[in-house]
Amino acid sequence: MTTKPSTPSHADAADRATTPAPALGPWRADQRLAVGGAAEVWSLDAAGLPAAVWKIAHYDVPEAHDALEREWRALHSIAVDVLPEPLLWTPPTATRGPGIIMRRLDGAPMAEVFADLDVERASGLIADALAALAVVHDAGLVHGDLHAGNVMVEAHRGRARLLDLGLAQADGPPIAPGVPACAAPERLRRAPVHPADDLFSLAWSIAAARGWPAPHPDHPALSLSPTARPRGPEGAERGLFDALARGCHPCCG
Repeated sequence: MTTKPSTPSHADAADRATTPAPALGPWRADQRLAVGGAAEVWSLDAAGLPAAVWKIAHYDVPEAHDALEREWRALHSIAVDVLPEPLLWTPPTATRGPGIIMRRLDGAPMAEVFADLDVERASGLIADALAALAVVHDAGLVHGDLHAGNVMVEAHRGRARLLDLGLAQADGPPIAPGVPACAAPERLRRAPVHPADDLFSLAWSIAAARGWPAPHPDHPALSLSPTARPRGPEGAERGLFDALARGCHPCCG
């Protein structure tokens, strides 16, 4: 584990959005792509090096440091064809948390594009996302934080890649989910992690991205019965929903 600097209080996202661009050797951080409660992401460019992004944990959020270390380990234990390719680990400094430099992916989150796909292309993307998730599970890990913003649709191939493995783990009590509305009931109950947790989250996220009714309207406010059947769309979308449910069996079948 790395040593984590500490400060008396956490900055908020508005404060962080005004911090200057970081620098690292030949890399030039030219644009902040995102900033959240745990980390920020910058685009990087350098002559002769691949286009990249730099994900940096906030230096004053210790749990964010732990999450980034988990992500680094996960990226090195799973085939990069379904994940971002890790290039370099950057240790923390007195003013900056640890970071991961990854090869830049051109595309958009599933949340932004899935609703506009025709049924055939949507079906292919669902199959691709399930196959990518199977690679993670075959490596002995549960992603733990799947939602429509953490599935990237590549621009040039239309393939799915899974992002943000900061909550990935192999076993034991689950880490608190990042997006409770997408989390499996078992995860919210802090039951031991299981691959079915991810399948529930993926199915729920796809339903939301597609604009379908919530499969379980009372989730997560009320505990779901193990025999509860998900609600799905009708008409032309029903076949797509049924294919998703079969792919996510046993959590949604």
